[in-house]
Amino acid sequence: MTAISRLAQGFKKMAYPNRDSFVKMKITLDVFEAYLKCSTKCWLRATNEPSAGGIYPEWVKAQNDSYRVSETQRLVTEFPNNEVALSPDMTNLKAAKWRLASSLAVQVQMDSCALQSELHALERVPAKSRAKPTQFIPIRFVFTNKLSKDDKLLLTFDAFVLSKSLGREVSIGRIVHGDDHCGPQKTRMTGHSCWGK
Repeated sequence: MTAISRLAQGFKKMAYPNRDSFVKMKITLDVFEAYLKCSTKCWLRATNEPSAGGIYPEWVKAQNDSYRVSETQRLVTEFPNNEVALSPDMTNLKAAKWRLASSLAVQVQMDSCALQSELHALERVPAKSRAKPTQFIPIRFVFTNKLSKDDKLLLTFDAFVLSKSLGREVSIGRIVHGDDHCGPQKTRMTGHSCWGK
């Protein structure tokens, strides 16, 4: 059973013991990230329970947000201005002319739930021939010097949601991380290892 299926099944059992009353749920990146840490925390996030808060988690979020802004600005300088887009429209992504986009909200409806993610950045690599489609590479920024398994799974979640939205496989993702802007580390997404085939 895939991770997304297990997550959705867990919600069904806890919230809706009568299967006929099950309402499709929304799995956001925050809900999925909470699921990676603790299923109870995930449930509380999904049901909009107020957070108990904590100094360290708030500090980590602030560090990640700050790193994301500075790295996005650094990455934007590597592309000509006419090839960069901020929060572009996702309706006709395949016909886009930009090569780098940041802050893309991606959403897709699945059988048992709606998946939603905000991509930190997305690189569009034009096809070299008509036989190959344009390649889309999701990019995630992480402030820590060492990547965790969760960082890679969050990139995989981004790639999975983007893949379902586009209706085609997204095979590569990149993580830029650390003080020395390590990377960008390319990660193969073929088969979306945490989701199954």
